[in-house]
Amino acid sequence: MSKDIRLGLRLENDTLSALRELAAALGFISATGRHIGKPSVSAMIDALAEAYRVRPEAMVEALRDLTCR
Repeated sequence: MSKDIRLGLRLENDTLSALRELAAALGFISATGRHIGKPSVSAMIDALAEAYRVRPEAMVEALRDLTCR
């Protein structure tokens, strides 16, 4: 059973829009609730966390490559 946790995040002005675009491009679309059919940033973040749990080294390497860190 999952428990919803809300995060209060401070993001740069265009970050949420970019995350929604990324979620849509990756196919993370809300299937339930009042946001049906809209990009789901939370589902995308859950998937990224699961990928990290399964292959942490691969996720860290991929994100470092993409963020130049």
